[in-house]
Amino acid sequence: NRSNYILTSSDTLYPGAKSVKSLEEAIADGSSSHSDLFIIGGSQVYSKYEDLATTLYLTRVDANIEADSFFKISNKWKQVGESDWVKNEGDQYRMKFLTYINSSV
Repeated sequence: NRSNYILTSSDTLYPGAKSVKSLEEAIADGSSSHSDLFIIGGSQVYSKYEDLATTLYLTRVDANIEADSFFKISNKWKQVGESDWVKNEGDQYRMKFLTYINSSV
């Protein structure tokens, strides 16, 4: 069971996730559920809170898409899992799922 929180300054609603304005709001809301807390956001969110994370679950999409922000995985992260490439019906691109643990924790 997992709780998904999207850190955002907008009031947009996202299916399957709760929008919050701060990490503290997500932690306070999620502390009663006794489940893993998943923070979803952009590159600024990941950079700001990377040191608090113990595990990263990344989705790598097999596509060349123009972007202006990237998440660079530092040396403190050790890859411990990788799925095969998958492409489900209705998906435009194939993808694989990667798991990293924070070796500095």
